Amino acid sequence: MNTLKLLIRTSRPSWWFFIPSIFLAGSLFVNLELSWIFFLQVFLLSFPYSLFMFGINDIYDHDSDIINPRKKRLGGIRHERSDYVVIKRYVLLSGLLLLVSSLITLNYINIIGMVSLLFVTYYYSAPPLRFKSRPVIDSLSNGLSFFLVFLMIISFSTEFFIPKNIYFLSLLIAVLHSFYSIPDYSSDKAVGHKTISVLLGKRVAAFFSFIISLLILLFVHFNHVIILYVLAFYTFLFFLGFINPKEKFVSFLFWVIFFSTIILVFSFFLVNLLS
Repeated sequence: MNTLKLLIRTSRPSWWFFIPSIFLAGSLFVNLELSWIFFLQVFLLSFPYSLFMFGINDIYDHDSDIINPRKKRLGGIRHERSDYVVIKRYVLLSGLLLLVSSLITLNYINIIGMVSLLFVTYYYSAPPLRFKSRPVIDSLSNGLSFFLVFLMIISFSTEFFIPKNIYFLSLLIAVLHSFYSIPDYSSDKAVGHKTISVLLGKRVAAFFSFIISLLILLFVHFNHVIILYVLAFYTFLFFLGFINPKEKFVSFLFWVIFFSTIILVFSFFLVNLLS
């Protein structure tokens, strides 16, 4: 496999748009001052950040990936151990590009957000911390990553302000991770990876996602009606996963959530930008 093809497959092209969509979602909560650095970071959070995130993950998840039937197409790639020499090199380069993009903003909020995001992303998969193998912390670290991305958005705003709803949306991302861990239940359990779904079981992990999402939907007020619709949609799909927690079915539900979120966020960002 040539280097470019290896890097593209490792970075999971379907994920190139997800993290930027979270970045752009911040535009619904703050008044942005758009600049070339803003759009540079949107780009760097696509392919480069995906390569950084999944490259590290693949290096330390080799044993489970080679027996995971989901590691094809959207779900990832099965690597030869010889691939990791190249992957490590470009993971480092991607991390440096992200860090430099933050340093040139000369904005301490952006720098704190980016450095913290790179730290959490690296140690989600890598020892000695390896949040991925610490149930509950594995999901909470993903919620924290969402919050850190929002911190970077604030750095492009006219004022420093963190809406309280961001904390609830961070929690929603955490339970989305809990739901996403279900399709990897069998392979993770087989090699001894302690994820939240391995600890709780598939049905309980899905129920955890459903009940938290439902509580946020019922008791948190959002100014944007689109968020309510998306949250209701998430809650319904989490409920379906609770009813039928089979790994292939939950994987299908996750990708429905994934792509619908990307489409909605980019659509509303463009509407706000052109209005």
